[in-house]
Amino acid sequence: MKGELKDYLEWLIYANCSRYNGDINLRVLESRRRIEANFKNMVFGFIDRINAAIEYSERMIGESEEKVDEEIKTLLALKDEITYIRNELSLDPKS
Repeated sequence: MKGELKDYLEWLIYANCSRYNGDINLRVLESRRRIEANFKNMVFGFIDRINAAIEYSERMIGESEEKVDEEIKTLLALKDEITYIRNELSLDPKS
């Protein structure tokens, strides 16, 4: 009887340890999956923000180029007007 009781207790301890190890392994696996999913979401969110920043920068560059072109046209038009007025008044800057 003692031998059977001892064998039963050893089996019970082994079974509980095995179940405990299995539970821990499952929890670790679930935790890892959650961490990986959260990490992927963070990376995708980061990529979305980077793409938005790139689009914004490209838009600002395009608008800036247009503004610079407009300002150059204005300056050239002013130069033409000044040249016309200078010629009309016979003001030669070289004399």
